Amino acid sequence: MAISIVIFCTGHGGHVLNPKLKEFDALMKKGTGVIMIHWATEAVRGPPGDRFLEWMGGFCDLNWSVNPHWKPNFKPQKHPIWNGVKPFSVDDEWYYHMRFVEDRTGFTPILTDLPPPETLRRKDGIRSGNPAVRKAVANGETQHVAWAYERKDGGRGFGFMGGHNHVSWQDDGYRKIMKNIMDNAQFLEGMLMELGIFELLFAHTRCGRELLQRPHFHARQLELAADVGAGSSLLLNDKLN
Repeated sequence: MAISIVIFCTGHGGHVLNPKLKEFDALMKKGTGVIMIHWATEAVRGPPGDRFLEWMGGFCDLNWSVNPHWKPNFKPQKHPIWNGVKPFSVDDEWYYHMRFVEDRTGFTPILTDLPPPETLRRKDGIRSGNPAVRKAVANGETQHVAWAYERKDGGRGFGFMGGHNHVSWQDDGYRKIMKNIMDNAQFLEGMLMELGIFELLFAHTRCGRELLQRPHFHARQLELAADVGAGSSLLLNDKLN
C-alpha cells in the first residue's frame, strides 16, 4: 500500500477522485498521506470539497479562489519542508484564496506572499476574481499557495498551487520544496532525497528530460529509485506530458 499518494490531474468536475471518494477516504482513514498539485487541488463544492478539507486541510474553490500568473517572493517558514531551501521566486500560475479548514490545528503555511493588485486585473469570473478575494488582497491578507496539514488520524496532506509551467521545475528552490514535501509526507520513508525519486517522476516530461542532462542527475540514482519505488508509492496523473 502507498505511504503517500501524489495527485497531479485535471480538477473540479474532471477530477480522478470524483467517482472514488468513498474508496479514497478509506485510504485516508488508514493514515495514508496525500499531496495534490496545481489543478488537482480544485474540487467541486459539496462532498468532494468536504473530503479535500478533511484529507489535506484546503482546496481550490470556484468563485472564491483565483488562478493568475504571478511571481511571489517566498521566504522560509518554520517547518522541515524548508530545510535546506533558500528564499526563491518563480513566475507561475499560483492559485490563491483557498478554502481552508476553520480549525487550523495541524495546518502550516509553507509558501506565502501577498499577491500584487494586478493579479486581479481580470473581470470577475469563476477563476478570475470575486468580491471576497478582492477585499482580501486590498486588506493586505497574505495568501498561502502551499501548505502542510497533519490530520488527527496521523496522516498528512499537502497542497501545492504551482505546477502550471514545466520550466518552473528548473528552479532549485521550487524543486527542493516539492522534494521536501514528498519526503515529509513519507512518500518513500525518508529516502526521496538520496534516491532521486522526484527526478524519476518528472523524467518523462520535456522539462524533466532537460533536467536529467544536468550533471547532478545520475542514471544510477534513477535505477535505485525505480527499484525502491516499486509498490511503495503512487502517482495519479493525467496532465504531465
